[in-house]
Amino acid sequence: MELYGIVNPGIEQLASAEVEELCKAKVDVSPSVISFKIKDQEFCHYLSHAQAPRRILAALGRAENIETFSFTDVDWKNLFPEGRSFKIEVENVKGQDNRFRIAKQVGGKLFPLLEKNHINGKLELKRPDFLVVVFYNGEEYFVGIQHTVEEHNSRGYRIFPHSGSFKGDFAYFFVRKAGFNKDGKLLVGFLKDGVMAIEAALFASGKQVTDVSSLSYLPFYQGPKDGARKDEVKESFVIAAFDHSIQNVTASRKNAKLAAVHEEIDVQKLSLEDLDVRFGEDSFDSAIFHVTSKDEDSINEIYYQASYVLKSGGRLLLIAREQAGFSISDKFELKEEGLLQKGDSIHKYWLLEKR
Repeated sequence: MELYGIVNPGIEQLASAEVEELCKAKVDVSPSVISFKIKDQEFCHYLSHAQAPRRILAALGRAENIETFSFTDVDWKNLFPEGRSFKIEVENVKGQDNRFRIAKQVGGKLFPLLEKNHINGKLELKRPDFLVVVFYNGEEYFVGIQHTVEEHNSRGYRIFPHSGSFKGDFAYFFVRKAGFNKDGKLLVGFLKDGVMAIEAALFASGKQVTDVSSLSYLPFYQGPKDGARKDEVKESFVIAAFDHSIQNVTASRKNAKLAAVHEEIDVQKLSLEDLDVRFGEDSFDSAIFHVTSKDEDSINEIYYQASYVLKSGGRLLLIAREQAGFSISDKFELKEEGLLQKGDSIHKYWLLEKR
């Protein structure tokens, strides 16, 4: 089975590394898309544990020009759900008329093949069971089946979201960028709805990110189990997270419980100034602070507290709005600076190392 992972720009390399970690498969990387082949029985394992992709598609084909696109070597009986409704979703193409034209072209090529393979495909625009996605990355059109409707990075546990937080893929990107590993010790400051701490716990524990039990009708379905990566998990990781707002702390605890990682995260109501009282010196390998505009005046206190709780060589990741500009403390060395963007939303980050 070939899969396409549709990712937000800047996450391609992380998504590729994640495939190698989960499935030990070779990955072809294109702008906003990774493609790779796995065994059918690995599909549910990857789908339930992958954190980097925005969408995960069972590949139907790709082409530089949609007019010359053709479905190639598709196992229709295995991939296309019989008797279930679908919608053709066109992404990253400007103009509603253009998207409608492309959807019509793809549908015109799809339905004869469904009929030929005796598959009853039902087109449904409002409440489909699954999607046929046409994604244009600026170079090629990638067409595939997403067996669910919601975007993969829209985590089901985020019942209590914070307006200043991220979807799961961005949070996971920042966790890995901070250098957190499966036996690391991580501090998350200003946790908001807890998504970064939760993504870190899901990664380190090997627990399911996405429930795939609704796909049990697929012929290649194999229900994954929590701890599928148990052999790689040392179970010595530590994740502490804090916020001064009791509302954010409560929301984070509820979301963590929904994600089944509430026992893996120590969520506390705490002020920034109290970190050196609550935690010992050199307690953490990594720290992440998502600094919104109201927190920017606290940057010197963040540097002071982070330099106390981080080990020598520990990583500090600062995340802020694009317009933010921070002077770098002499307690830290700047290792990397970058941007992560989705649409009009741009986040700037600085990766620092304690001297």
